[in-house]
Amino acid sequence: MLIHPTHRRASRVCSAIASFALIIALGPGRLSAQQAAPRPSNPELAQMQAALDSVMHQQPINFTAYSKVTESSRKRVVDLIASDALRTADDFLVASTLASDPSGFYESRRLEHELALVALVMGQPDALRRVGLTWDGLNWSMGRGQRIGTYTRNGVANNMDPEPAPAVVRELFKNPAAARARATAATNNADLQKMRDEDQADREGEIDQAKMARMQVNDSVRQTRTLELIEEGAPKTGRDMHNAATVMQHGGRPESYRLAHELSIAAIALGDTTALWLVSRSYDRLLLSMGHRQRFNTQYGGAETKPMPLDSTGVNDRIRVALGSRRLAEAAKAPGTR
Repeated sequence: MLIHPTHRRASRVCSAIASFALIIALGPGRLSAQQAAPRPSNPELAQMQAALDSVMHQQPINFTAYSKVTESSRKRVVDLIASDALRTADDFLVASTLASDPSGFYESRRLEHELALVALVMGQPDALRRVGLTWDGLNWSMGRGQRIGTYTRNGVANNMDPEPAPAVVRELFKNPAAARARATAATNNADLQKMRDEDQADREGEIDQAKMARMQVNDSVRQTRTLELIEEGAPKTGRDMHNAATVMQHGGRPESYRLAHELSIAAIALGDTTALWLVSRSYDRLLLSMGHRQRFNTQYGGAETKPMPLDSTGVNDRIRVALGSRRLAEAAKAPGTR
């Protein structure tokens, strides 16, 4: 039986992802002297982490054993989420690692990324590194290239997206301390603030068809200018990243939502916690735009403004609220739009 070339390529990609995932899985244990190993409050997480570490410390690594351990721990992590047993930033960071899937399936990559995001917003000091890994892995699982470049071969990032994340974002992931020092020394960019203010002003009051048409024209102009400012390296502070994300989340395309998500993460990492609402909204918009169900129930549509399709597997109210959304029972009615 002949195998279509596309299937061969897909098989090679999955194999590559599995290999890279195995190599990168060693990373969280290689913390600098300033970074303490995460200490989960949940004893079961600690036990599963110890089991995974034991496999990873074997040389050569037993890939079959690794796959078996992660399959078991991944299922158990979903159970722990359902019972609301994850509480601390370290819990969520460790759970993200335990949810790893060497096969690179979308549902698993999605869960890894969401748990890492919670660890980040809760202040876990090593979470940004994990977010970079899970974001690149998630993009791979959706048929895209790496956006940050955390997966490397011989020290060189490979399988990068034709349009990776902008330099201001990639530099933050590469050297968070330097990016935070630049943010502290900088002042907020007035042009980016102006773009955001105009974006939000357009959305005040009732929106009819004529207003919507004007808004779409204005959005396009603002997004073009915002992209120029990003290319020039204008965003330096958390507020700059937040302002740019606010404009780009109205781009109407996966590329715009993807960038808005990255910028909102950068805003949080640089200390602007008011950007939290954008982390979940840009993420849900990205997933819906690519034919997936949303995760945090932030998006509404239709004549009756009802919640758009939702997949709540591996998500609970603690995670929703942590990432700037609302409890599921509160989300039946659409909130005010932004």
